[in-house]
Amino acid sequence: MGDAPHLQRSQRSVGGMLMATLLIVLGILACGSTLVIGVDVACVASVDEWVPVYPGAVEISESHNMFRAKGMGISQVVYETSDPRVDVVRWYLDYQTNIAMRHNTIASSGYRAIDNPDGEGTRIIIFSECAYN
Repeated sequence: MGDAPHLQRSQRSVGGMLMATLLIVLGILACGSTLVIGVDVACVASVDEWVPVYPGAVEISESHNMFRAKGMGISQVVYETSDPRVDVVRWYLDYQTNIAMRHNTIASSGYRAIDNPDGEGTRIIIFSECAYN
């Protein structure tokens, strides 16, 4: 009796095994990178939808602990406008009243409007946390 054909072991080269392992690792990295980039883009879109930049406001500073402001992680962006604080607050209240029925957000975001400590107008602080915990 001869050996059964299904019991014969095929010869695989070490190079072929290393190539297969490399392709698997590259596939995992590509999937992970795509996921992270997709979540970051969704975070920015969510924050911009719920707390947009006040019209005409100028960015004066930003801080974040991940890739970019308003993306994944915790961030804060500070803007200034020459408009009085009451007008800024009224604009945000009106805006957020119009989108209050939407429930599709992945970010926790908000704003604070304060009198500009450097002069007239208002300082607007937009803060967000997305995909962080």
